[in-house]
Amino acid sequence: MHGFTGKTGNMHIIQMVRGDMFLESVEKYIKENGIVNSVVMAGLGTVETCSIHSVSTIDFPVKDSFSEFGPQALGVSSVNGFIANGQPHIHLTFSDYDDGKIRTYTGHLEHNTKVLCRMEIMLLDVEGLELERLLDDNGIEILREKN
Repeated sequence: MHGFTGKTGNMHIIQMVRGDMFLESVEKYIKENGIVNSVVMAGLGTVETCSIHSVSTIDFPVKDSFSEFGPQALGVSSVNGFIANGQPHIHLTFSDYDDGKIRTYTGHLEHNTKVLCRMEIMLLDVEGLELERLLDDNGIEILREKN
């Protein structure tokens, strides 16, 4: 187990609108605003397509399963994650409504997720840390302080 201590910095609210690509927009904002380490505090909105992956095995090396949703109305009720060394790691929870039934999904956000009406996420910068993701012995990216 490892822990890191930093101080909170600027708050960023990213507003995406119809047709914006979710992860691509976040990556662009990170780059344009020089964000290095930040916590994805909250997020909500709607998307019309959604691409996610989730770990689907318990054996190492783990395997990822990828899922594509849409085009359809998908309500995003939760977005969270962390940006380390300018790299976003974002998860979301979303649902669809079909034939009177609501189904809920969760996973790691992938490219090609398209905003339907709007998407709003809030980032809180973490200052005083220099982090990076490094592969451990199991091939999993873990956070470590830069040397």
